[in-house]
Amino acid sequence: MSTIVAHQHPYVIGVDTHAATHTFAVLTAESIIVDTQTFPNSAPGLQRALAWVGRRTNGDLDAL
Repeated sequence: MSTIVAHQHPYVIGVDTHAATHTFAVLTAESIIVDTQTFPNSAPGLQRALAWVGRRTNGDLDAL
């Protein structure tokens, strides 16, 4: 069984965390950048980030 995430999922989500913000990146399994966005480090910010990821992955939140 492969343990490489990109072999198991169509998208990979990367997050650069900071005290006040988190920057999310959505990439295809082929390492093509779909989009990046920065959100506040808060409960509402995380909810916005998850909704944003869902829109960019066509609802495939299994990538998370």
